[in-house]
Amino acid sequence: MRGRVFAALSGVALLAGHASHADESSWAAWSASPRPLELGALDPLERAALAACGPGDVGLHDTARAILAQKLRGLPLPELDAIEAAQREAGEPHPWPRVWSARALDRDATLAALGTWLGASSDGRRRRCGVAAGPPGDGTRTLVVVAVDALADLAPLPTHARVGQWLTVEAHLRAPARGGRVMVMDAGAAPRTVPSWFDGTTLRARFAPDHSGEMAV
Repeated sequence: MRGRVFAALSGVALLAGHASHADESSWAAWSASPRPLELGALDPLERAALAACGPGDVGLHDTARAILAQKLRGLPLPELDAIEAAQREAGEPHPWPRVWSARALDRDATLAALGTWLGASSDGRRRRCGVAAGPPGDGTRTLVVVAVDALADLAPLPTHARVGQWLTVEAHLRAPARGGRVMVMDAGAAPRTVPSWFDGTTLRARFAPDHSGEMAV
């Protein structure tokens, strides 16, 4: 089958100018992938879920914890835009996250259900995951799993920058591609394409924010 495939490989939220102290404290300093997760930070249920899902990522783990906190307050799973906003705040750049959640009444049954969902949602070759479970001790824990397909990896890019500060975007592709574009978008202005170059495996661009405010790269 021949045709064109257009894929968003990553997205980064950027605060330019003078952000408030609250903004600075709630956001990761950098957007980057991969950021491998230390398994020692997980409990046995989380480690088992991660073993079923795939390589763990710090940003996805933080995203799963944010979603878990909502579930424990009795709220439903958030919509896609809210999940992606949590990813950006955690410094995790990949688009199109998939989220699964269950009450872990029986560990083996829960992991079997997770395996069924994973098998239906992607082939796992480029999958990255984050897991969170809680609260411990009562035998009825809630488990949240966040998964993405990592079509590219992003070199560290700051989430805060000064107006006029030069920033380098460097995305290492993990899927076949002929090229790519880097775009900067912010509210109230038309998206602009940033000059970029592609060497067959890595897409690079440099730009400087020309005004303060929040924007997406």
